[in-house]
Amino acid sequence: MDKDIFLIEDDAMSASIMSHFFSRQGYQVTTFSDVSSAMLKLNNVMPRCIILDLELDGDAPLDNIAKIRLLSAAFLIVYSSYRRFDIETLAYQGGCDQYISKDRGLIPLLHTVNQISVGSDPQHMAANEKLWLYDNGLVFDYTNRTIMFEDRTANLTRIEARTLSVLSSSANRTMNRDVLTRSTTGRDFDGISRSVDLTVSKIRGKIRSLGIKNEMIVTVQSMGYQLKATCQLSENVHRNDQNAH
Repeated sequence: MDKDIFLIEDDAMSASIMSHFFSRQGYQVTTFSDVSSAMLKLNNVMPRCIILDLELDGDAPLDNIAKIRLLSAAFLIVYSSYRRFDIETLAYQGGCDQYISKDRGLIPLLHTVNQISVGSDPQHMAANEKLWLYDNGLVFDYTNRTIMFEDRTANLTRIEARTLSVLSSSANRTMNRDVLTRSTTGRDFDGISRSVDLTVSKIRGKIRSLGIKNEMIVTVQSMGYQLKATCQLSENVHRNDQNAH
């Protein structure tokens, strides 16, 4: 269902405009005015993408992210009029894959959905069955979005896996926020969003949770981030095993 979009938006006018906009781009849009209705559908259908309006009626709109995550692993975009770092932080912590503010219009939203719909990653991340092997013993399974060290494993979100892969492919080189944003989401860094910083912070926390004490991703003041490690990419591991038989 690469062309299916679930749009959860309680404003009828906005829902109509967005549905028409994406339909013209070849997408099949199913609209819902509340999360409960969408969740009933999610029991039987796995869309490629879910767009959630964070301003849905209710006392705790951020709780809707967790509700959706209980049923679906589909790429979840929060499309919100809240342009606040604390709200964006909580949205990512709740499990959204991308946070886009409404004042940026529909084009950035379309760019994100286009990237998801074709399953496209940046060119250097396009191959299947990728394992990154680091000199400190960490193993990053890009395909399954996990990092492993000794007998411990941590799961990564899509955006975390993409970010770690971009940093690994340019190990020991500083990557600025614009490059990281463009490489992982297909859009330009707006100079305001903290999504890159939040993503890097979460990756660091998960690496530490495995028992690795030395910081692998360092902050380069006023520039960006750098992965301080020697690593290599091992591709097609399972395919080679099959060929051996």
